Amino acid sequence: MIITYDPLHRHMDFRSDKEIEYLCHFILFQATQAEMLGMGLREVINEHYGYPTYQFKGGELLDNGIYKYPEDPDLYPLCRVETDAETIFMYDYEMVAIRNKTTDEYYVTRVD
Repeated sequence: MIITYDPLHRHMDFRSDKEIEYLCHFILFQATQAEMLGMGLREVINEHYGYPTYQFKGGELLDNGIYKYPEDPDLYPLCRVETDAETIFMYDYEMVAIRNKTTDEYYVTRVD
C-alpha cells in the first residue's frame, strides 16, 4: 500500500502533515484491513462501520483525485491510498472516493 498525503499540494499551506494524517487515520485503518483481508474498501466499511454507505451521485472524480460536484467548490484530496485493487482518496467533510483499478468505476461516500 502506498500512502501520499496532500498529493496535489493544496492543504500544506494551512495544515500540518500531522493534521492531515489525523484526518485520514480512519480510512487508512480501513484500507489496511481491506488489503489484509483481500476485500474492497467499500465492503470493509459496510461490514465494520456499522451501517451501509450511501453513494453520492452526480459528481465527477478526476484521475488526479479532484472531486467535482455541480455548484460546489472542488474537493482536493487530503490523501491518496494505492492498494493492489483500488485507489482511494480522502477529502475534507469525511468524504471518500474509491476507484476500482480493474473497472475504473468509482464510488463516493461519506464516513462521518
